Amino acid sequence: MNKIKQFFKNVWGWLKDHAPTRRRIVQLYVALLYNANIKGFINASIYTGNTKYACLPGFNCYSCPGAIGTCPLGALQNSLESADTRTPYYVIGCIMLFGLICGRTICGWLCPVGMLQEFAYKVKTPKLKKSKWSRIASYLKYVILAVFVVTIPIMYSFIGMQIPAFCKYICPVGTFEGSLFLMSDPANMGDMGPLFTWKFSLLMVFIVASMFIYRFFCRFFCPLGAIYGFFNKIALFGVEYDPVTCTNCGLCLDKCKMDIKHVGDHECISCGECIPVCPVNAIKWKGDKIFLAPNAIETPIPERKLNLAEMANKNETPVVVEPVKQERIRPEAIAKNPKPRNKLKKGWAIGVGVTMTVVLSAALVYYNFFDTVPEGYQVGMIAPDATFDLVRSDGTWTISDHYGTPTILNFWYVDCAGCKTEMPHFQDFYNKYQGDLDLIILDSIDTKEECRDYISEERPEVDWTTMYMDFGMDYNASYASHFTTNGFPITVVLDSEGVIIGVETNAIGMDTLECYAEMLGIAK
Repeated sequence: MNKIKQFFKNVWGWLKDHAPTRRRIVQLYVALLYNANIKGFINASIYTGNTKYACLPGFNCYSCPGAIGTCPLGALQNSLESADTRTPYYVIGCIMLFGLICGRTICGWLCPVGMLQEFAYKVKTPKLKKSKWSRIASYLKYVILAVFVVTIPIMYSFIGMQIPAFCKYICPVGTFEGSLFLMSDPANMGDMGPLFTWKFSLLMVFIVASMFIYRFFCRFFCPLGAIYGFFNKIALFGVEYDPVTCTNCGLCLDKCKMDIKHVGDHECISCGECIPVCPVNAIKWKGDKIFLAPNAIETPIPERKLNLAEMANKNETPVVVEPVKQERIRPEAIAKNPKPRNKLKKGWAIGVGVTMTVVLSAALVYYNFFDTVPEGYQVGMIAPDATFDLVRSDGTWTISDHYGTPTILNFWYVDCAGCKTEMPHFQDFYNKYQGDLDLIILDSIDTKEECRDYISEERPEVDWTTMYMDFGMDYNASYASHFTTNGFPITVVLDSEGVIIGVETNAIGMDTLECYAEMLGIAK
């Protein structure tokens, strides 16, 4: 009996010693919440509901089958691709709001990608410690932010092309969360070209490097962390230190695995691991009077410096005040007892835990059992039927009524730079194949009058069948979202039976259109 009791006691002790930290629990909650559409992983399809337009604070690929929101970095690039015609107030506003509230606390607590890298770092391998060279290399992410996230998308937007350079050429998250999960369905395999080979190789480099270097991608390549780093000093939440109390012992810098120069700077992810190692309790959470319980060790009273000459002039007798003795905590003792002294107030901890559990449970139930938004129509499926109103003849056109004739649906709007670029190619293509297919151009944002005025005033040479839904400005955009929500232009190619044979989400040229003509069997 004693052996059994001892066994369970040992098991309980092991569980207590290896219990996840609060930060790890929050990271797991957030990862599940970001990807609450679990059935997307089962069906290998992308969720296209209304919440997909909302920016998430952390890194999570739009193309992940479980994603219920959009990655702020991908949304920023997508919006900058139209920078020649409109300013991306919504996306920039969301990122600034996240930064002002949390700063890089998002990196430490609310980013699934950071959590995955920390798991990789737990693999038993030789570890490459930080140094002045790693600190210099940490500025690479600011170069990537300036070049791949901002400059390239804006430059190409002015020539009518949409290139989200970081997502397309560097980001390993899209390859891992998007491509690899979607490839579980053979129908999504497609042609594995050189770009996929490059992205997959880059993903392997990031994974292997994360086993040897703490948060390899976050520290050296993540542009989102670079953006949030600008807000670290003024963010409402995060860690900070008191320079008056600080003794500059350096224990916090030794403990931290990031390339910080001091606690709370632009490289700090506010993980909180530095708090328990501070011997004078100079490091604390911002807003600790609200969220944190009183500290176990109070801040010592600094020694008072007496100005004897000044007191003599006032005929006062100097009184020597002995400084409060603060026992210095040895690093060995800290290593044996690494529990933080700043603890969440019990009421707040319970409240936050219950709230997160309820929100996560509700999201999982909703997106997997009650959400009826279409998962997205893929190549090989029959396109949903729809009736569109003609702009020029004031008639109607229904997809199912024209079975027997191939159809190309092009979704555009007046101020779309990519749409303007591809419009002449569609005109030439229509002139060549008129009678062999239906080319339906669907304005998806402007009113019927705006669409008609634009074509008559700026594109009088266009003589194809141009259409728009009179009874709802959002109808065409809603129909286009059945295929993708990556922005405009969108081109959907249907064969004579209404089966989808191709979906294009960027401006296309005559070469691409000729390829589809061959697939439809009408090439000349």
